[in-house]
Amino acid sequence: MFFNHLKHALHVEALFSRTENGILVEVYSALILYLLTQIVIALAAVQTGQPLEAFSFKKSCELVKAFVWTHLASLLRRTKGALLNLLRQLVQAVASMGRRNQRTVLA
Repeated sequence: MFFNHLKHALHVEALFSRTENGILVEVYSALILYLLTQIVIALAAVQTGQPLEAFSFKKSCELVKAFVWTHLASLLRRTKGALLNLLRQLVQAVASMGRRNQRTVLA
């Protein structure tokens, strides 16, 4: 049941890998994305004073994926302080654009 929820939440249709190690990497990557999105939503909720239910998991997950993808190179080279600053920026993005029923489009 958990994996069905995970597949639905992350819009994973099928696994691409055919080896055991490759499948484990895909599953762990999906779990990391899921948990990171939940953490960022929780931090955004605290920052804005909004309930968790006010945030769309789908919108927030897309923001997290886009943020990580565009900042991947710098994420790998950063110090702890710089990483915390990037996490604050991500939380701010979800706090302002990850809410349900919001029609804001990323430029």
